[in-house]
Amino acid sequence: MLYGALDIASRKTSEKDSHRPLLDEWADVVTDARNLVKDLCLAGRGGDIQGRKSDLQLLRLHSRGPELVTPLLWCLDIGTAGAWDRARGRGLWGCARTARGADMSTRADVEYTVEGATIRGWFYTPDASNPPYPTVVVQHGFSAVKEMHLDDYAEVFAAAGLACVVYDHPGFGDSDPVPGTPRLEIDPWQQIRFVSHAITYAQSRDDVNSGRIGLWGSSYGAANAYVTAAIDRRVKAIVGQVPLVTGSLSFTQLIRIDQWASTEEMFAADRLARLRGEPPAMVPVVDDDPMAPAALPTLDSFEWFTATAEKRAAGWRNEVTLRSLEYFRGYEPIDYIPKISPTPLLMVVAPGDRLVDGGLSLRAYQAALEPKKLVTVDGGHFDAYTGAGFEVSSGAARDWFVEHLLDRPAG
Repeated sequence: MLYGALDIASRKTSEKDSHRPLLDEWADVVTDARNLVKDLCLAGRGGDIQGRKSDLQLLRLHSRGPELVTPLLWCLDIGTAGAWDRARGRGLWGCARTARGADMSTRADVEYTVEGATIRGWFYTPDASNPPYPTVVVQHGFSAVKEMHLDDYAEVFAAAGLACVVYDHPGFGDSDPVPGTPRLEIDPWQQIRFVSHAITYAQSRDDVNSGRIGLWGSSYGAANAYVTAAIDRRVKAIVGQVPLVTGSLSFTQLIRIDQWASTEEMFAADRLARLRGEPPAMVPVVDDDPMAPAALPTLDSFEWFTATAEKRAAGWRNEVTLRSLEYFRGYEPIDYIPKISPTPLLMVVAPGDRLVDGGLSLRAYQAALEPKKLVTVDGGHFDAYTGAGFEVSSGAARDWFVEHLLDRPAG
């Protein structure tokens, strides 16, 4: 009955305008689907899609286009009621918000010490495959902590067979500051060093395939990922979403021109105070008044950080050192983007981003060399983290890592 159902599904698909794969693609996917059904039946599971081997086969089918999986789901649904809902819930297609794949991965708390600082985070392992795992290092943006949706991305990646190292930057969230430096200071070059340290930690684990390391970052973390990938050739695939690409231009867009002189005076005063041994000056990350001094003075920044902290990230603090802004202004990841090649680069951009100008990101993409790919997300900077934007950003990143880490030939 299951084999016949594939033929029925084929005819159903040909009747739907939204599912018209080319004939040669259709022949291939039907063959793969038949093989999968055979394996399921031989394993005594019938239409059950829980088996590890079958999960990986399903992922391979999906990587060739979600529309090619539809007949297989129709087939499975004939044998087992609710196969579509189960498939969505297991995170194999990213076609619904519930498809994060939490039930396809195991998360463990981890910590490691480097440069005198203990870094804390999570290590995700995929339940549907065996070690050693291709692994993605995942890190966040300006002042953000791992609880601010990094778990959602890690679950999607783990559901596709990838392990993940997710951590807080030094001095933020659960991680200690580097000795001799204050908490809540965003030093890009320190963070870049610690991205490389996270890669080293991953490679030190027996359950990680040390030759298949990917790197994912968002916003300021995307900038860190770009620079790291350009100078650390252990990275074999990189994804950076809603990226900061030029600190100097973004600084002039975020800080009003009539405040430039007073900001310079604040930087100079803070340097003198810290030389005298005084505590660093602090500034809010966000404020409900867009005209008030803040590191990220946009309304969507205030709404996202405050709402996300309240719902899921009690450890986030609404302040950073003033020097973080001075470091921000001098940070130019765009200079490193052409140097990422030959490492495969996926850039996920929100053209409507008004925190880090989406237009600047699109121009930075043009500076990148092949192999590269651009994916756009509707909305603004923070729309990539939830809803439809999350499905686009996480799905594109997952597929990029599957292609370049899981499916890449050995050697």
